[in-house]
Amino acid sequence: MIPRHQNFRLYFDNYFISLRLLEYLVKEGILSTIQWVQLEKIRIPDCKLSTEKIMIKKERGYSEEYVADVNGIDVSTVAWKDNKIVSLASTFAGQKPESDVRRWDKQNSRYVNIKRPNVIGEYNRHMGDVDLLDSIMGIYKIRLRSKRWPLRLFYHYLDLTMANAWLLYKRVTKYKGLQSGRLSSADFRQEVAVTICKLGTKPTISSRRSLENEIQGKKHKGHAQHVPPKAVRQYQIGHWPKWSNKKNQMQISEVRRIYPYCL
Repeated sequence: MIPRHQNFRLYFDNYFISLRLLEYLVKEGILSTIQWVQLEKIRIPDCKLSTEKIMIKKERGYSEEYVADVNGIDVSTVAWKDNKIVSLASTFAGQKPESDVRRWDKQNSRYVNIKRPNVIGEYNRHMGDVDLLDSIMGIYKIRLRSKRWPLRLFYHYLDLTMANAWLLYKRVTKYKGLQSGRLSSADFRQEVAVTICKLGTKPTISSRRSLENEIQGKKHKGHAQHVPPKAVRQYQIGHWPKWSNKKNQMQISEVRRIYPYCL
């Protein structure tokens, strides 16, 4: 729940288009910004903004603002031309002050600086991570044939959790300066899955030959084994060392002519 009358700011997209909602939030002491779908669908009374056909002919970076009184509440509506027309309504931010942003010009194949209204920057600053999260979830989304809503909701939360975890993982590695060994989203999901499957399990030795016989029977060095995830290796369960006097059974390093290896 958002605390009332503490000037919290709420940002939401076109799924919740309603002037009555803006009015209600202001009366509850919550500031808000909403994105419209099209200029023609703006329900601001007596809106003086240009139509989309007129706006599309303007130069890139052009913007307009209209402040309307909606039942005693000032609502600022701003239309801005970027690659397409973007329109927002806000109860706390407007067109000014404008800032310069860098954009790619396809026609001239170079970067250009254009003006951006203040409300656009505020909205992108707080809603950008939401769009990024949706994009990450869509790349490796769990596919389901079932149409049962509990299953779809459960797996949606799994995708949501993994996407948020990967974003936090990227932030931590950047803070610690470990970008060089950073895992991709797919590798991160695989690492988490393998770790969860292996945590808490114990190796079954009784059904196989003993480790001593396996090592003694090897005449040539075999292929390198896959290293378990770090969380599994440091789980501290099922990794008790065993000591031997035979050098060919050494798995770690020599310690006073006694050679330990893990079971």
